[in-house]
Amino acid sequence: MPTYDEWNSAIAEYFCEDLLPGTSFYLSVDDNTLAEIGALNFGGMTDSEYVNDFIREVRRRAVYGSAGRKRIGSSRINDTSLDGLPNCIAFLSATVLAAYRMTPDEVVAGTNYFTRLREVLGFPTHESGRPTGLSEVSLWWIFNRWVQAQGWLPSAVQGYGGRRYINYPISQTLLRSGDKERLEEAFKNQRLYSRDREQIYAWFLRHGGDLNAQHLRGLAQAARDPSDERANAILDAVYEVYTHTDWIPSASPTQTSDSRPASPAARRASRAPTQLSAGLYREEDPIWGTVEYWLYPRMPNHRIGGNLSVVRNGIPKPLEEDRDNRFRPLWPVDSFEGAAYDVEGSARPMKLVLPQREFWILTTDPYDESSGIFASWGSPNLGDAFMILCRNRYRHHLELLRNDNLLVWEDAEELIGAYSGWTEFRGCKITSPNWGRALNSDIFDELRPNARASISTTGGLRSGRRLNEWLEGYLPQIIVATSDDSKIQLFDVSDPNAPIIDSGVGDGESIGLPDLEPGAYTLEITASGRRAALRAFSVTAWDSLQADAPIRSFHTPVGDHVLNGALLSTTEAVQDAPR
Repeated sequence: MPTYDEWNSAIAEYFCEDLLPGTSFYLSVDDNTLAEIGALNFGGMTDSEYVNDFIREVRRRAVYGSAGRKRIGSSRINDTSLDGLPNCIAFLSATVLAAYRMTPDEVVAGTNYFTRLREVLGFPTHESGRPTGLSEVSLWWIFNRWVQAQGWLPSAVQGYGGRRYINYPISQTLLRSGDKERLEEAFKNQRLYSRDREQIYAWFLRHGGDLNAQHLRGLAQAARDPSDERANAILDAVYEVYTHTDWIPSASPTQTSDSRPASPAARRASRAPTQLSAGLYREEDPIWGTVEYWLYPRMPNHRIGGNLSVVRNGIPKPLEEDRDNRFRPLWPVDSFEGAAYDVEGSARPMKLVLPQREFWILTTDPYDESSGIFASWGSPNLGDAFMILCRNRYRHHLELLRNDNLLVWEDAEELIGAYSGWTEFRGCKITSPNWGRALNSDIFDELRPNARASISTTGGLRSGRRLNEWLEGYLPQIIVATSDDSKIQLFDVSDPNAPIIDSGVGDGESIGLPDLEPGAYTLEITASGRRAALRAFSVTAWDSLQADAPIRSFHTPVGDHVLNGALLSTTEAVQDAPR
């Protein structure tokens, strides 16, 4: 039978496996997840036996005493293992399991949640309130610090009022297994094949409450609430289900018939998506002013593995990884009417799809806002400059938004040649976070701000490894966009109770960061007493920089030697060098 430590490691591996840097980490544990983790790692039990074994091991490690004198011993789980893994992951998973087990009709309140938690941990349920000895805040901080140290974004957050502490586990509750099945069925029944992330986001915001599932209705409502910290994560989880939908069902077991744990290759195959979506990458010639759009594949949150190639006209084109979890643009597109391409090298049949759309929203390069490059890098935040590319007949949708003082732009130009019939709206900005639900429009759903404030940066020197990692001594200016009386706070993750900055801030205000030591930090904007924006970043020391090995070797033959920059090497040395 697996031990607590084995469960702790298995849960961490399950959620960490192939998760890309800069992605939000959610410890979204329910009964079905525990059964899957058990089957993948241990084997030999039924689904319910895996769940019961997990609960038994959590109680054995973290709970002591008997009957009405039970206590939680946080000291038994607040340290780390030899490999640096926090020992509290399995225990925190049990607290999330309790949040999932709240019935759909239960009010999210401390009384109801703690009743479920007492059931999971084996405390008497005829009593109410927090289990004796529970000190979950310090455990969540240990967990969040570890998450951020691995290069991911922590998502477990404290709540407000009666949800001050119970919000930590509740913030991790996303889609249940049954929710995923209902979503996949809806995607198929409504023939939503060949859609991209923003289209699926907009579909769920509009129709997620109509799927005859109480929990999904609650998630759809949370996704529409800019003050709910889970809003973006819920939409990401819905889109991940979409990309893994089996449009043509095929057998892809994750476990062998004799209940042995699945091999790593089989596990990766079961997690491989069936569809990759592509956006647009816009380049403008600085001399001639000509515009060209490229096919721009999007990378999912988890690495796919293998050497993937996209096939066009029978010729495979490798998918090459670029900085910050992106693929490189593939080739210029000659129309915006949509296309689908076979992908070779995946463990499952896969397509790369450029959806047919009425409009595209293109934002600036987050690494270099002045580069002049616009691409499908996500939805704009309040105050960001961006571009809208839309069919000419779609212009009246944008004019409605401008008339309602929600959107402005600097100029608009109809395209000619291969892109005739489309117009670029340049210098767009969202001018208000208060959009309500007045317009019934897909572009309204995609542009509507999902937060009441935003935090952007300018200047500074990035390390080059991660988007939100800056070099010591060369930190950026912070630009805040907000329409409310707001406050900004800067925290060192290792000392969350002592803000480094704690002051009021106005819309468009630029704030200089103090000299910060290498480490992990968070910036938080609060408006009207509630969190309106959060941004995590890190500062790294100069002596931690390391040069990446070149992807390709460029050299000049010189007799029986080759010249690489200032290095003269033998031909054999170049052939043996990494490529």
